[in-house]
Amino acid sequence: MSLKTFEHVLIFTQDLQASHDFYVNLIGLHVGWRPDFPFPGYWLYLGDSACIHLALLKSIRNPGDEDTSGTKSSDYVLEGAKGHEKGTGRIAHVAFNADNIDEFLDRFQKAGVPARRERVPKAPLQQIFLEDPNGVQIELNFPLD
Repeated sequence: MSLKTFEHVLIFTQDLQASHDFYVNLIGLHVGWRPDFPFPGYWLYLGDSACIHLALLKSIRNPGDEDTSGTKSSDYVLEGAKGHEKGTGRIAHVAFNADNIDEFLDRFQKAGVPARRERVPKAPLQQIFLEDPNGVQIELNFPLD
């Protein structure tokens, strides 16, 4: 018995479009296939892997609640979502490996997104830290050549 791969992180957001734009236009993920869930959201892919799932927090109901169409909400996705808006501290950051650190820094600067560049002590690695529109910290790792 063993784990095979990392699957995804689900991020609840109060601004689905801003979160979509951040991860697609700034980070470089792309929108891909997503099941027909009864709430708005996106599955964002890195290559063939749907690594970030976004769900609109305003649409989240308590498990078992019915929407206006009579559809019951989904327990496995929605449990625990109420009352946990931005800044719960449950996840410290989400990290990606990347290349071309200067291009990313330029992209973030042009978009007006604050980003912090760091060098990992005694390791051949540079990092960029920034926040998505929901307050989730994003870490981008860049190996030094």
